[in-house]
Amino acid sequence: MKPITALIASLTLLLFGCATQNTSLEGTYTLTELTAHEAPENASVTMTVTPDRIGGKGPINNWNGPLTDGKIGMIISTKKAGPPELMKMENAFFQAIDGTSLELDGDMLHLVKDGTTVAVFQRTE
Repeated sequence: MKPITALIASLTLLLFGCATQNTSLEGTYTLTELTAHEAPENASVTMTVTPDRIGGKGPINNWNGPLTDGKIGMIISTKKAGPPELMKMENAFFQAIDGTSLELDGDMLHLVKDGTTVAVFQRTE
């Protein structure tokens, strides 16, 4: 009888442990890697994911776009000017993420296009 009790207890812990992992894409993230362009030190990109929209703040401009079945649609942004190196990085970011799919790996969100990761974000909230 004791081995069965131990087995049930182990399975219960395993199930509850799995249930606490956040598998939802929804949340706020910070860019950690952009493969298309080296980010200047003072460049910060944040992203918020909701069920049907994605948006955030780049080093200069705010941006957003539709999210359908985990795929990013056409991105729109404000058009403020800024330091040339930040504008270059921001433009590379917008071009890189257009049409990407979102893949969650723990707290890391990968933006993937044609099987290649183009950007990586880390969950902050």
